[in-house]
Order: sequence, then structure tokens, then C-alpha cells
Amino acid sequence: MGYEGGKNCADSLGRYISGFEGANRDNTILFITGHSLGAATANVVGRLSRKYANDSACFVYAFASPNYETEGEWNDGKSYPNFHYFTNIDDAVPFVPPRIPPYYFSHIGKEHLFNFNALEQNQKARFQRAYTYFRNVTFEEDRDLLGLGLKKTESMGWKALKNHLCHTYMSFILSELTDEEMSHFILD
Repeated sequence: MGYEGGKNCADSLGRYISGFEGANRDNTILFITGHSLGAATANVVGRLSRKYANDSACFVYAFASPNYETEGEWNDGKSYPNFHYFTNIDDAVPFVPPRIPPYYFSHIGKEHLFNFNALEQNQKARFQRAYTYFRNVTFEEDRDLLGLGLKKTESMGWKALKNHLCHTYMSFILSELTDEEMSHFILD
């Protein structure tokens, strides 16, 4: 996803907002989100859409975004206090391309790291509950649906795929709730 694609999305958003009578930068609140390539796009759209909403009213939530260029004109010394990016440390996508000069690929906003192995036992149980709910299948059934005749821990490729899926990120978020709070979102 290049800058031009994000710019086109932001321009479309601007036209949409201007279609509302009385809409202006002072009364518009934006929530922009995306996963993977869509997360990188969300950051471009969020950055460019700050002309349609005050900085304090433009929120970006990027899940599993690959690195993208953040130096030069992109960063231009501005802060992005309401931009958040979520990274599963076992997901390879947020770490490519590498953050090596002279290209300066990175993320913008506040980083939130997910680490399954660092979760407490009850959080792991809530993660599994959410994962099964979102996919409506168990880990094993999920593997079989994708046609992978693999043991759960046997393939880095399969592990990497699971670690990148959107519902894996949503499961991490729900794992941070209490069992009672989680019951409002997941009906067993």
C-alpha cells in the first residue's frame, strides 16, 4: 500500500464528511482502524485526515501493521498521541521491512505488545475462548479447514499464519477483560 492509496482513502473520507451539513474540523471525531496492510493504510489515512478532525479527535488503531516509511515528510516533527499500533511479538509481519537505515521504516503512535507466553493462566483461557468464538472452531479444526495436515506446534509457517490473523489480535484484547466483562461480548 503506497502513500497514494492512503491519500485517495483520506480524500474520499473528506468528501464524505463534507456531505454532512455543519460538519467541520471542530465537531468531527474519527476512528480509523485496520489490520495488516489495512493497518498501514489506516495510519496514512489517519495522518492525512487530521485536516478533517482536530488532533485530539482523530484516533487510529492499527493491528499487525508492517513497517512503513516514517521519516522525513511523513513524520514532520508532529506527535500522534491518539495513534496506537498493536503487535503480537510472535507475528512476523509487524517487523518487515526491517528498521535499518537509510530507509527508516517503522510505526507511528503508541506501541501495544501482545505476548501469549506472558499471559497469566486465566488470560490464556480467555484468549482461547475468544479465539474459538471468533473462528467458531478450535485450533485443530482451524488447521484442518486450511488443509494443513500438521501438528499444532510442528510448522513455523502455520504458527506464523495464526499469529497474524485478525481474530488472534481481537482474542488478545478480550483476554485482558474479566470473565464477566468478556461475557458481554461472547455468548457461549
